[in-house]
Amino acid sequence: MRILSEVVNDLREQERSHRARFRDVKLIKSFDQVSYAFEKIFEEARQDSAPTLGSWAVGHLQQSVDAFAQLLAQRGLSVDLYDSIKHLYKDIAHPLVELRKFIFKEPSEILSNKSAVVFSEALQSYFEQLRHIAHEIDEEYASEPPTIVEPERTTVPVVVTITTVGN
Repeated sequence: MRILSEVVNDLREQERSHRARFRDVKLIKSFDQVSYAFEKIFEEARQDSAPTLGSWAVGHLQQSVDAFAQLLAQRGLSVDLYDSIKHLYKDIAHPLVELRKFIFKEPSEILSNKSAVVFSEALQSYFEQLRHIAHEIDEEYASEPPTIVEPERTTVPVVVTITTVGN
């Protein structure tokens, strides 16, 4: 029991140290200016802005998801480690590629400005979900690992009975 307790304490210390190392490295920072990028994408989809801002915006969104994956990797984590993140990355990939094509006037599945708005809204929803997950991970790293309650040690009386059979 003592050895197991030492192993548990060592693992807890490693986790505490790992969290402390990355406590001030916020994943949510990956998504700075994402709201502004979406604003510019919507303006372009509605033909209210110059194309250069839309091209910057789709590039910025790609940089944001890449930066998030890189920050996870620095922690020894990956996009594939979390099912929710892995699925969001797959959900983000398609509309982001198609919006990029649309904005750069390349052949795309997006055939109209109204369709571009729909793609943008879906993409924005996926980014909001990803930002929420990043915030939750940041909160987890900002806290101390949960304490482990050691089981109560109960002593069980041992009764030894010696009997003899025969002489």
